[in-house]
Amino acid sequence: MIKQTRNIKAGTQMDYDSIPFHVDTIPMNSYTYNLFVYGHINNAFDAVNVITALQQATPDDTVNLFLSGEGGCLSSVDALLHAIEMARENGVCVHCIASGMVASAFTFIPLACSSFELAAGTHFLLHCGSIRNGGTLNEYRTSSAFHVQYMEERFKAQYEHFLTPKEIEDMLKGVDMWLTAGQFAERYNKRNDILLELSKAEKEMVSSADFHELDR
Repeated sequence: MIKQTRNIKAGTQMDYDSIPFHVDTIPMNSYTYNLFVYGHINNAFDAVNVITALQQATPDDTVNLFLSGEGGCLSSVDALLHAIEMARENGVCVHCIASGMVASAFTFIPLACSSFELAAGTHFLLHCGSIRNGGTLNEYRTSSAFHVQYMEERFKAQYEHFLTPKEIEDMLKGVDMWLTAGQFAERYNKRNDILLELSKAEKEMVSSADFHELDR
């Protein structure tokens, strides 16, 4: 469900002849998008309204993504994560508001958003998930091998710097991890510090390369 609030910003046109300085005001339309991702995502169509809103949002809009539930199909949640990433690249601030239990693939969503807040009692379950396959023996064998590799790559990418390499390996072996809101926020802040340092180091390397190029 998507709830939209339209705020109209406008000003009064000034009389240029009556004042020494004038100010032009440009009417602007902005929207508040309240996006609800609750329960379970079985396929990408379950999230199509949320994805569409993220595609429509502009940097002037406010986007609140309310989150609670047990997760769902990883590839379908990936479609939502991609929409969040594209929105942020377009200058949209996506704010996640989590409550209750946030489990499985849903734990990726706060990490992908611009910012988040956690309601009292919010808790997280991080685990390796499950694979449901059918078909012939060969189809099952091929599909299983692919999904094992796919899930391992996605989990390592999403939890990098949030979990330690050993914690990720243990989780992929079946060890569940429960986190309180405070524990999740603490890990998130440490992850951001690491990413900030890596970004600074990358910029310094680029600046150094540019400097040496100018010396030639």
